[in-house]
This record gives sequence, C-alpha cells and structure tokens, in this order.
Amino acid sequence: MPQDRSPRRHYDDHSPERGRRGREFSSPQVPTYRRSRSRSPVNKRRKYSRSTSRDGRRSDSRDRRRSTSRDRRKREGRSRRNRSSSSSSASSVDKKKKKRRKDSKERRERKERKREKKERKKKKAGAVPQWGKYGIISEIDIFSKGPEFHTWLVEERKINPETVSKDQSKKEFVRFVEDFNTATLPHEKYYNMEAYERRMSALRSGEFVPPSDDTYDPQADMKAISGAHKKKLVERESYMNREQLMELRKVQNERIEAGKMKLLGMDIKQNMGPVPQSYAYDSLQKFASAPSLCTTMSTKTDLLVLGATGITGRQTVRYLSSHPQRSSFTFSIAGRRKDALNAIVAEFSLPDTVDVLQVDVTKPDQVEAAVKTTKVVINTVGPFWTYGTPVVRACVQNGIHYVDLTGEHFWVKDIIQEFDYFATKTGSIIVPTCGMDCIPSDLCAYLGSKTIQSPVDSSTTAWHFDGVASGGSLATIFTMIEDVPREKLRWAMSNYALSPIVGMSQEKPFGLVRKLHIPYSDETLVGGRWFMSNVDRAIVQRTWGLLEYDAMEARLEGDTERLEAAEKVRYGPQFTYGELSIRPNVFMAAVASLGLILSLMGLMITPIRFIVKKLLRKPGEGPTDSEVELGGLDLVNITRSGSTYAKTTFKGHGDPGYLLSCIMVVEAALCLLHPETIRPFARRGGVLTPASVMGDTLVERLNATGRFEIESVVLKGGKDNKKSI
Repeated sequence: MPQDRSPRRHYDDHSPERGRRGREFSSPQVPTYRRSRSRSPVNKRRKYSRSTSRDGRRSDSRDRRRSTSRDRRKREGRSRRNRSSSSSSASSVDKKKKKRRKDSKERRERKERKREKKERKKKKAGAVPQWGKYGIISEIDIFSKGPEFHTWLVEERKINPETVSKDQSKKEFVRFVEDFNTATLPHEKYYNMEAYERRMSALRSGEFVPPSDDTYDPQADMKAISGAHKKKLVERESYMNREQLMELRKVQNERIEAGKMKLLGMDIKQNMGPVPQSYAYDSLQKFASAPSLCTTMSTKTDLLVLGATGITGRQTVRYLSSHPQRSSFTFSIAGRRKDALNAIVAEFSLPDTVDVLQVDVTKPDQVEAAVKTTKVVINTVGPFWTYGTPVVRACVQNGIHYVDLTGEHFWVKDIIQEFDYFATKTGSIIVPTCGMDCIPSDLCAYLGSKTIQSPVDSSTTAWHFDGVASGGSLATIFTMIEDVPREKLRWAMSNYALSPIVGMSQEKPFGLVRKLHIPYSDETLVGGRWFMSNVDRAIVQRTWGLLEYDAMEARLEGDTERLEAAEKVRYGPQFTYGELSIRPNVFMAAVASLGLILSLMGLMITPIRFIVKKLLRKPGEGPTDSEVELGGLDLVNITRSGSTYAKTTFKGHGDPGYLLSCIMVVEAALCLLHPETIRPFARRGGVLTPASVMGDTLVERLNATGRFEIESVVLKGGKDNKKSI
C-alpha cells in the first residue's frame, strides 16, 4: 500500500477531534481512577492515580510532562521529611524518658524529705525521753494511746467511741492530753522529797496542810534524773505504796473535776483535796449528800410544774390537784404570765400552800431561783431543744432532780454529753422522756426481759395509738426540721447513739409492711412504720447500756450483792429492739408507712411547711378536758430468748399525748421523791432513763392510778403463765 505521506496531526488531550477519534476505536469503558489528595504512601497513591481515556487507552501526557529529575527530587524531599519526623519522634521519646526520670527523682526526694521531717519531729517530741516515764504525752500520740483514749471517753466523758467522728475525736484527744498530763505531771516528790513526805503524812492523817512556800523549778526534774546515778539509793519506805498512789490520784482527779465544773459555771465554794480543819465539811461529802440536802430543807416544795399555763402543763396541774396521795406531797406552779397562773389557781381551786412563781425560761437567773425552791422539777416547756437546756443546767448545778415530756432524742444526746458526768457529782437525777415518749416502750422492754429471766435475743413492740397531735408536738417537728443540724439528726438516729456501750449490730428494716407473730397462736399483728420508733429505740438501747454497765462495774469492783441485783434486770449482750404501728391489713399498713414517709419529705419543703403551719394547731392549742378522756393506748411486746417467749401488754385509757403523758410524768416525779424505791446505781445521779431508774416502782404506781393496765407473762405451749411484776 502506498504510504500516507501527509503530516501526522497532533491531537491535544482535550481537543474535540481527539475525543471523537478515541470514541470511534474505544473499547468497553473501565473505571477512571483520579489522583487522590490523601496522604497515603507514595506507591499506593500512584497505583490509583493513573487515568485512562475514554477510548480505553491510558493517558501518558502527565508522565510525559513530568521529568525524571523532578520525580527524584520529590522522592528525596519525602525521604527527608520522613527522616525529620522520625528524628522528632525519637527526640520526643527521649524528652519523655528524661521527664519520667526527673519526676521519679523528685518523688524520691520528696519522700526522703518527708521521712527526715518526720524523724526530726519525732526526735524533737522525744528530745527528753525521761518525761515519758511520768506519762507526759502530746497530740501526736493519738494512735499510740488509743486504748487509754477510748477508756477515757467511756469513763470520763461518757461518750461512745464508736459514734465519734474523726474531727470530734481529735478535739476530744486534746482534752484527753490535758487530763492525762495534769494527772501525771512530775510531782514534787522528784525534786523535794522532804516537802512531799510532810504533805503526804498530813494528808493521810487529815491534818491541816498549809500552802506550799516551795517554788517549783522546771529544771529540777531533769537535774535529778541526770544526776541520779551519782546519788545514793533511797530507802524503799520513802516511795509511795499502791494505796498512797491511788489516794494521790483521787485528789488530782477531784481537782480536775472541780476545774471542769468551774468552766461549766457551777459554784465551787470549797477547795478540792486536803481540807483545812476550819472548814465545816468536806467538799466531797457535800457532793455525796446533795440529794439528802434537798430532802432536809423544809422550805422546799416537793414538786415544781414548770410551764403550768400550757396545755400539757395545765393537765399536769389538774392531775396533781386531784391525786389520791395529794396530802403526802406539796407542789408549786411556774409560768411566764402571771394572769394565766392566777387563772389556773382559780380554775382548780388550789390552796394557798401552792406557790405561784413567774418564770421566763429564757432568763437563767429566774430559772435558777425557781429551781432552788423545789426537790423535783417537772418541765413541760417545749420545744426542749430551744428551752430545755437552761433548766437542766440549773438542776445539775443545784442537785435537783428533773423529769420532762420530751421526745427529742437529739437534744437528750446533747444533755448527756454536757451534764451526765457532773450530775453524778451533785447527785442530780435527770430523767427525760417520761411521757408517751418513751415510758411505754421502755417499760415493755424492761418487763419482757425481767419476766423471761434469761439473756434476751430480741424484743419487738406493736403500737396501737388513738389520740390527737398537740400544737407543741407539731412545733417540735418543725423545730427539728428547721433548726437542728442534719448531721446531729443523723448521728442521733444511729444505733446506740445514747447508750454508754455499743451492743449488737441492728439493721433498720426498709420495708413498708412489718409483722409480729404471737407465739403459740394463730394471731399475727400487721403494721407499718411507727413514727416515734427512732426515739423509742434510742431510749431503750440506753436503758440496756446503763444496766449492762452497772453489771460490769459491779463485777469489776467485786460487789457480790450489787452484781446479783444487776444480773436480774440486765437484758444480755445479744439484745435487739424494734417497733411497728398496728394496722387492720397489709394494704393499710403499706399506705400508712408510705404516707408517713411522704409527709416527712413534704415538710422538708419550705412552702409546704409554711402552709401546714397555717392550717394546724399552734403551740398552746389542744383538746378540752372532755376530749382528753377519749382515745387510748395499747401496746403488745414479744420478747424472745432462745425458744422462750414473753408477752407484755401496756394499756392506757385516755388521750395518750395529753392525759396519759401527764399522768406518767407526775408518777415518775413522785418516784424520785423516795430514793429508797429507785435503783442503787441511779441514786448517784446522772442523765438516766425511766426503766433504769424506777422500773418496778413506776409500773406499780401506774397500775394503781386506774388508767393503766400493765402485765407481763411467759408463753409456753399456748398457755400464759403470769409472772409477778
């Protein structure tokens, strides 16, 4: 064929002819891969960057335009970047390693500095090791003196170590250090033996001990110890024997107690320790005889009703004025308003022998003046969290007995911590919660344990309450929500919060429905939550703790007679207690429990609480005399000891919150007028409970009123065997 000599036409990649020519001879189309903008590796990017033309032939125009040297430069640039990135990553790794080494070195140095500081502090604290033999400690010994500290909390402060927070524990340890060091400071014996022997001989013989003219040299102890190896051995008779040491320790403890009583504001008229002959009587004997002083003063009345113009105070005066034993005691009334007091006198036709005192409980001087005129104070002024503490303080300072109607266990915890120890020094018997809260629960647990005559495993009380709520009771609830710190409430609601010792762990039931089966019968009591169960449980557990503590103390002292009496009434170490509110069926029990929970939650909201205050009764408002005769109280207690059961019933006729509470507090006060009828350990004084102080005596007095029916029986095979109460 003749060759075509016509010049070859060049078609640009983008020319129309090139496109048409390619379409004429094109093969089936294949996917076109365009160059990716990603940062994928070079080989992978090139694999997908070659494009094909529409006629199926690969376009090499890009390859023709790109020279070899240019590609080489690209590759070299990429390799340089890779090398630089790898070098930068290596340098960052090196920096991290250096930083870790530096941090570990700093940590080691900090630990070393901390250890050296601790050693210096320890060395500084023990720079004079000789002081240790005299018992001098500091705040850093809180861990090494743990057992001694806990013993001091229980015996001296009357505080349960298990319920003390960490912050309070540190504060209490500061006081412990002060007491410990004060009681064990280096005595003059170690630097002036002659003066010490003269004082001890005078102290033992009861002679007058003049003030010491010897000046105390703080360095004398160290000088004596440093030169002890140069001195001759002292005769053994010059050292104190055990009895002498105990006598000295007793004097030191009494001086410490006097200092605490002064801080409390109590009037200490005599010096503690050695007593000059010119003094009429020993200050220790004064404390021991405080209750007898009350009974010998003819100018004092037997009872003082504080808050007589209130609803419960008026019912208390009404019961006292018509009491069957009215001729055997005297009483006086006190209130804030003179006209209201005169109205009380006229209403009940009180004789002239009944003194009328105008007292404002917010003024301590008026309270103390009124308290000094009586032997037993019946306090009906609430809320006690707000108004009760000054009255208790005045009673403790003057050795006067005290009862009230409080149900505020968080306040009871405060007065235990503040006044229990000092009440034992003045002989003042303080018995709060002597009304519906918590005499029925306390006596049921006490009688169940006494009837069963063996260590108790569990005690459960079922309540049936038929009464009305008073304005004062509602004011107490509002005060608890608004004024009492939440931490104090949680602390007071814990197990054994008021007990001097801690017993068995007791879980709180969380269900809405609770049941109590009567052994050897088909009867099962169904109920919900009892709204006063926290208060009742706290008081019952304190009674258990006081009785257990009394038995332990008698055993340690070797007092056989006292131990035998204490063993008869103690509940046992496995004792637990619970309560429920009786309802007709399971549904009503669940509704009642849920309603109680929702009501308390609603009262936590300020607007709802404001509305409730407007709708309900105000403090001082309550039922009439005819209305308080209605209602009643019915308790059933089942106490278990192994396979033995005791059933205790407590029935009251009348409104529980007004009439029955006033009767109970009056009978409790009358029990305190006769010390021979209360327990021996309770005669020493302190903040106690109704069952631990009065027990059987109170049961007998309540049964004698005709308003109560209290009995306890042992259940055996379906038969009730009555026990004498």
